[in-house]
Amino acid sequence: MRVRVPPWLPYLKGRLMETLTSFVLVGTILSFDSFFTTVEFQTNPPSNGGGSIAVMPLNAIPCEVKVGKTIYVVKQELQEIPTITCKQEEERVNTKTGQSNERYIK
Repeated sequence: MRVRVPPWLPYLKGRLMETLTSFVLVGTILSFDSFFTTVEFQTNPPSNGGGSIAVMPLNAIPCEVKVGKTIYVVKQELQEIPTITCKQEEERVNTKTGQSNERYIK
């Protein structure tokens, strides 16, 4: 009996063995103490696997750590170590008084 090979199989076979070389994780800080922070990560774009929880050293996050704050872990193909960045915050200034009255996130 002869087995018929689908035409897409050689293409798929080469693709199954590739490792993930670039990714973006979007994390939300759930809690923290004086040494560690607990972060829930989602992939971007979202996948059907759901979120993951990570416990990270507090000093690995390069911004003020607050519950609910968004952080990003980005690894590009040529990087050996992923980069952790924070969502940028800007201050809004009241045009009438010239005073800062709230903070908003870009």
